[in-house]
Amino acid sequence: MNKNLQIAILKRIFKRLNPNVDESEIDWEAEVDETLSFDENRRALSRKYSQFKWYGGEEEHFTPEVLEEEKEYIRRQAEEYGIINEEIEKVIKERENEFLWDKFCAVLEVNGINPNEYESRFKEEFNNTIGLPFEDRQMVIIGLAKDIIKEKVEVKPKVMIQKEIQKTKKPEVGIPYEMFPFEPPSEYKDFYDKWMKNFRSI
Repeated sequence: MNKNLQIAILKRIFKRLNPNVDESEIDWEAEVDETLSFDENRRALSRKYSQFKWYGGEEEHFTPEVLEEEKEYIRRQAEEYGIINEEIEKVIKERENEFLWDKFCAVLEVNGINPNEYESRFKEEFNNTIGLPFEDRQMVIIGLAKDIIKEKVEVKPKVMIQKEIQKTKKPEVGIPYEMFPFEPPSEYKDFYDKWMKNFRSI
């Protein structure tokens, strides 16, 4: 993708996700490598400038209407940089793919889930839907995100219950012999220990 176009799109994403940050804090010209894809440059920036947000955002940022606005923005910027129509459509398709990942991140993050932990599952569904209309692909990706949320909700209570049981479980400790009125005969000590354990569990 054309370097100037990459920078323009990256700045647009950056402003949306970091509205209170001055974009001049990043030397875009130096950081964006024209030999890398848009996705590769975005990931490189997210690693180097991890204090800023590069993915995700609010779910309302990822509606079909917003995507159409972004496509129009890309077309206008591309024409400004003299990019031919064939290249423009290629850029738009690449941005659609990124849009799916952003939507996936947004749905998970609002539920307190780190999307990076499920990137492999995203890629699997992403590859399985190549060739389908964008709207259908988006439905599949959202469905995956909702399945992950459901899994987390189902697993969490079980783990919490197990922890509570461990906290409240009493140690199996018998009453010391010296607190007993008399020391039981040695041949009855095993019986005494078992009896006291049963007594404490009542």
